[in-house]
Amino acid sequence: INILHLNKVENIGRKIVETTYDLTEALTLICMTRIKYGLIK
Repeated sequence: INILHLNKVENIGRKIVETTYDLTEALTLICMTRIKYGLIK
């Protein structure tokens, strides 16, 4: 949920349902967050 907040997702409930069975989208959100906040160089 924190990752979704950091990525400014408006409808968190819907995004959770969308990413439940889509590992690629979930990992993309995590990577975008890490890059955006400088956790990956």
